Amino acid sequence: MPLSSINRIRQAKEELFLEDIPCTQRNLALRAGVSVATVSKILAKNPDMAAEVIALRPRGIIFASIEACKDALSKRIRIYGNEICNTISALRQPALRGGNPSLLRACRRLGIPLPVPKNDRVRRVLSGMTVLPEYSPLSRYLEQITATAALMEQEAVQLWERIQQGDKDAQDELLTRTRPLVKFVIENNLHERMDPFGFKEELLWHLITEGDLILASSWPAWNRQGRFLWFLLRRLQDGLASARHDFFKQRQQQTRQEVSISEPFTEEGSGNFTMEQSRTMSAHNIPPDEILGILTENSTFGEEELVAQRDAESGIPMISGYNKQELASSLPSIFTKLGLSRALESGLGNKWAVFMTGSLGRMGTAVTGNCSFKALVLTDTTASFLHQSIRTLAEELSAVPSETPSGQVILVIGKDAEYDRVMKLINGTDSKWNNLRHFVMSLQRFGTGLTQEEGIANIVFVPVECEASDNILFELLKNGILCAESEANARLTLTRNILQHLSNRSPEDAGRALLDAQISFLRDQRAHLERIKRKKLNHK
Repeated sequence: MPLSSINRIRQAKEELFLEDIPCTQRNLALRAGVSVATVSKILAKNPDMAAEVIALRPRGIIFASIEACKDALSKRIRIYGNEICNTISALRQPALRGGNPSLLRACRRLGIPLPVPKNDRVRRVLSGMTVLPEYSPLSRYLEQITATAALMEQEAVQLWERIQQGDKDAQDELLTRTRPLVKFVIENNLHERMDPFGFKEELLWHLITEGDLILASSWPAWNRQGRFLWFLLRRLQDGLASARHDFFKQRQQQTRQEVSISEPFTEEGSGNFTMEQSRTMSAHNIPPDEILGILTENSTFGEEELVAQRDAESGIPMISGYNKQELASSLPSIFTKLGLSRALESGLGNKWAVFMTGSLGRMGTAVTGNCSFKALVLTDTTASFLHQSIRTLAEELSAVPSETPSGQVILVIGKDAEYDRVMKLINGTDSKWNNLRHFVMSLQRFGTGLTQEEGIANIVFVPVECEASDNILFELLKNGILCAESEANARLTLTRNILQHLSNRSPEDAGRALLDAQISFLRDQRAHLERIKRKKLNHK
């Protein structure tokens, strides 16, 4: 048998284990794109590959207890990084598409409640309110592909020839008009459904991004032998298969290295797995012992509940708490990329942690399509290395450094007139901007960083050796959502260091200052929401 078939089966076997899919010969054949007979022959000739491969799935009850079902549900959340994978519609899908019908039947038999998608459309239907069109960047991407004019071989070759002459417009046109090939491979070769609201949206965007990179890198490799479009298709088939494999392998490594924000737990007697519970659990792991009195979450105001209720009654599509958590969980792979992590660590192994703040924080009000990504980088680097890190990051992300009156340095990406320039870099093919491209695409698929007025992103740098303001402490301790950190528990060490400056303040004074900062933040969020509502009314 060809070596390529053996490699495809090896890769398919590892993917099945990473996704917790039964490793049967039939599933191996479907995932590897070969026949069952080919799998049988290769396994017979390679006994090492036959280990843990079963000819048929064993019959009988696989999930015989409530504990077994809960363990399986928890494992699915760790694999896919979200709670939607445990909804009825997700579990009902075939195993190779990420479903688990056996687990669904067991949950029904044992009376285990499953989560319901908490998107704005479902909430409004259940409450009898007017259904608003739901925002989905993936839907828009699919609509653009559908509207793309068909590309014939002769026209594709003509565009390729123009690219060889340095025509940038031809690059953009060829990339746009060959994207239907990416969709074709994802659906027909990888057998993944392009569902804009499914639990594999993060995987789909990863494949889409990698597809663009594969297309752009394939143009110089074509030597005019064979058909150009067929050459691109074969490159996509091999490249996207590897990209999917790397995606799940990276997910597994992340769950081993750090506590996932999607790690579920149950309330007493409820047995429900919810992102809200997971987020609350994660938040309570942050505070150091010295300032427990400052970090109480049991406020009489019930801030997060009131904010959620106000957002729901506004009649404006919002980025939900669940989507904020999903966005945060998609960013570690970006901040740990070689270029960005080197800049943050200054080459000396400094500790750092990135928090999502502002309207995208736990208490923020983020209007879909009308908010920018705001982040806070906490680092223990010295002032001289911090400035060098900021310059390096500004080059990596095409950002403009600015300084606040209080002396804090902010990286501003795509604000006002800079927006069009940054978007042109993202839509181009220069590999120099791959980090920027991945970062911005991750933001925009959640409805963030889409307007010139708000800009794409604002990143504030806070060294631990400085005395943090009450607003910074509020973001770190009450509002911020952890996105990434240099190493396990780096956020704990950095938070303790920055809180040492509070040693001359009593817990009561510190708590009162924190509450004042929180009230001021909530007032600003409400005022911003009212401005957007008035603007929308004026447009009508």
